[in-house]
Amino acid sequence: MAKTLEEPHFFRKIDGIVSFSYYCNVASVTLPILLVPVVVQEYSHPYTLDDETFIASVVAYISAIATLGGAAGKFVNGFVCQVFGPYEVSIVYFVGLAACAFLFSFADTPWALGLAYAGMEFFSSMHTTSLAVMLSDYYETAPPAKLTHALTLMGLASTSGQLSSMGMGVALASTFHWRVVARMGAVTALLGGLCITRAPKTEMPLPLQAFSFASVKDTLKRILGNFTFWLLAVAYGLTFVAGGVDRILGTFYRQVVPSLPTPVCGGLTLSITLGLMHGLVADSQTFTNQPHEAAKKRFLSICYVKTVLATVGLAVVAFGDVAGWLPPSIILRTTLIAVLSAYMASNIAFQYYQFPPMIARSMFAEDKAVCISLLDGAGFLLSAPIFAVTSQFIPAYGWSYAWIMFAGFFAISGVILVQTLGPVLQNSNDDEDDTMDYHAYECGNVSAHDAASQQKNTHPLTDACTIIDQIPSER
Repeated sequence: MAKTLEEPHFFRKIDGIVSFSYYCNVASVTLPILLVPVVVQEYSHPYTLDDETFIASVVAYISAIATLGGAAGKFVNGFVCQVFGPYEVSIVYFVGLAACAFLFSFADTPWALGLAYAGMEFFSSMHTTSLAVMLSDYYETAPPAKLTHALTLMGLASTSGQLSSMGMGVALASTFHWRVVARMGAVTALLGGLCITRAPKTEMPLPLQAFSFASVKDTLKRILGNFTFWLLAVAYGLTFVAGGVDRILGTFYRQVVPSLPTPVCGGLTLSITLGLMHGLVADSQTFTNQPHEAAKKRFLSICYVKTVLATVGLAVVAFGDVAGWLPPSIILRTTLIAVLSAYMASNIAFQYYQFPPMIARSMFAEDKAVCISLLDGAGFLLSAPIFAVTSQFIPAYGWSYAWIMFAGFFAISGVILVQTLGPVLQNSNDDEDDTMDYHAYECGNVSAHDAASQQKNTHPLTDACTIIDQIPSER
């Protein structure tokens, strides 16, 4: 049986365990964003390859390889978690993440760096699903508010992991060799796995543990045989690129503000993370308050227009640097890039985090977990060739045209999504009315089990495997 509200000390225990382990996961997999530009600069120094555009090209190439690892994880790890269970898989994948981070510290070619980084992305991609399923099993008989609180802590842990990894990473990379810092990331991943070994287990099996290749085939046929899904996957994949821009943003800082140390340039990519945080919080509430489908479409259209304008602004900054009319002030240049990149991310954050669960709930009620994984996988899969093209595009044409290319991708994404999301947006209005008043539970008038049962009867989308709808997926 799942644990119940009569054991509050276990609630605190599993919340803390899951949050800290997810913090370790995100902190470990975020470090390469900071370290890759440092490594590439070190490799290029003895030769004649110290041109900033070359460094940007190699960083984009490594990012493309790493993105393929994340894509592979999104396509297969959901099924792995369902078959073997979230606890065992999480521990094994934390060990795998640590091993790849350790290999990263020994890499001596861009290809080796990319492979190690891809392995980190692959193993990291499991934990969003597995840790969410742990919480879902544990709080199976509790009111949704308890589970929402736990997932909020998990989301905050993710953001804290990114921020501390960037902030502390800059200080560590300025003090120690990058290989030492990479090994610190491996130790952090092991701490996450060690923490999971202390998590209380539930005896309730996962609903989809009755696994068969026939069931997988049927699920994929239902989703992949839907033409609208392909349109949405392409559109979401182009939106997903915005979340990965921080992988190459550090090299852009280096080119436009060359006097900044490389570790500081890597740390400044936090502007993307901060923009995503702001947009997720602010736009989620604004979107919910829109009274009807037309208003929601108008809101999303405006968000995409703002994203495109911010990206074009980055292109103008790059052009101004090349043309020589951008003022030489370090503070001005750094501020322009930080504000424009944060604004770009902020206006696409809601779509980046919320569209997969919205699409899954509305179009594939029986296969929500797989649909979300496939949409995230499409994001990774489309990001890889885009970053690969960018690695060739920057040396040939410069950063201005690269940012214009990204702006074009975001514009295409916005047009497709706004034109295709009609049924999804309509259902989101319906979902707002499907709520349950838990005042009786809070007052002790009904049991946790009865409250949970009423919620399931009112809105049957709270099964264990669909709880991943409620948290953002990692990059």
